[in-house]
Amino acid sequence: MSASVYEVLEAIRAEEDNNRDRGTRFERLMAEYLRQDPEWAAQLSQVWMYADWPGAAGDRRDVGIDLVAQDRVTGGYCAIQCKFHEPGHRIEKADIDSFFTASGKAPFTRRLIISTAERWSRNAEEALRGQRIPVQRVGLAGIAASAVEWRLPRTGADGAAPRRRPRKVLRPYQREAVDAVLRGFAEGHDRGKVVMACGAGKTLTSLHIAERLHAERRAGGRGEHTTVLFLVPSIALLSQALREWTAQAAVPSTRSRSVPTCRSARWWAAGPGRATTTVRWRCTTCPGPPPRTPAGWWPSWSVPRTGAA
Repeated sequence: MSASVYEVLEAIRAEEDNNRDRGTRFERLMAEYLRQDPEWAAQLSQVWMYADWPGAAGDRRDVGIDLVAQDRVTGGYCAIQCKFHEPGHRIEKADIDSFFTASGKAPFTRRLIISTAERWSRNAEEALRGQRIPVQRVGLAGIAASAVEWRLPRTGADGAAPRRRPRKVLRPYQREAVDAVLRGFAEGHDRGKVVMACGAGKTLTSLHIAERLHAERRAGGRGEHTTVLFLVPSIALLSQALREWTAQAAVPSTRSRSVPTCRSARWWAAGPGRATTTVRWRCTTCPGPPPRTPAGWWPSWSVPRTGAA
């Protein structure tokens, strides 16, 4: 039965009468969420419960790390803490101290805190700053915005595994826009402009244009790789476009790569060593004061000749 993530969590709260069992079920649910969500699946190749991670060597103690994931690009390990709190809880520094201690050394190269609580105390916020190993965080609102479908758990089950939502089908006017762009290129034009009303699906339309161009390049023997430079004027639009392209791409996110690059003052303020709930992807930044340039990212597709484009 389809449900919201809020309903799934309430079902777990109602069924379990102690926080330890609730926490364990939440950890398993989040492990599956990271495997199924297109954005996280593009970044993480494997996700383990900490005790099942080969690096734990069978250690089942509560060391403060709940999950471990492997970075798909670098091969490094991401330490993950899952905090299943009651509504209205505020995360204090003491809630994350053990996690920072356990994850602040090799072999971990990145860290992630997933929490049902959206409020953080000042001391907890300060603890995120200046960390040698970067820390990201995901709150309940971010989980709810994921491109996965949630289902209510059966009694006694950890929670029905979330599934990726079906790909959206273009509306007639969007298909018309895609065809017009491709027709313009076929007629010899080397550039063009698509003008659509707010909310008409420009991001989705642009994805289908890029995919059609990619398919034509492959069919014409012009290479197996397609690189797209996607420029946007704000971090909010960067996050929106990344989420839409990753969730809706015909090429699985596990076989493509996006490199977000942001040099805006807003990202810099929440940049290296600080957590951000705006962009899930780790962004590259400039080493000095950021100039006024747009945010952007480079999606690069590489698919086998026999694969679906």
